[in-house]
Amino acid sequence: MIVRALSGARLALICLVSACVPIVGTSFEGAAAVDGAPTIFTPVASEDPATLLNVQRSAAGLPSLARNASLDTVATAYAAEIAASGRLDHIGGDGRDPGQRIAALCRFSAAGENIARGQPSTSATFRIWMGSEVHRRNIQGQSYRIFGFGEVSGVRVLLFASGC
Repeated sequence: MIVRALSGARLALICLVSACVPIVGTSFEGAAAVDGAPTIFTPVASEDPATLLNVQRSAAGLPSLARNASLDTVATAYAAEIAASGRLDHIGGDGRDPGQRIAALCRFSAAGENIARGQPSTSATFRIWMGSEVHRRNIQGQSYRIFGFGEVSGVRVLLFASGC
């Protein structure tokens, strides 16, 4: 596990194998869990990231997040960078972290990023994220109001923010 402070955004970030969860002020039985946590995934007959995300939030009694085109653009660009470099890391080749990438667009009080590579589908990626307590914490983040999603060559990036 890596613990790193996000400069500029004043958030802490806990990183595991496939993604990170910020620490801010803010089911499916039998699937493998990433960190030993029980897998809590509500199956969805969809590969649409907005549907997958918001069904998981709804199952936890949380409001839906709105998709943000600017965050989609940032997420897709970062997915392309990861795919090209082969490095699955939250710090980009330019040295920027997720908070800095989002801060280039807007001011926010909470932000987060989940990244993954190698899952056969978007729904498989969400199943794995929901099987990890830290990734699930991002998906179920109560401070978030918007999200963006990008996918390039099997790399998926899911960004969260309190607003933009």
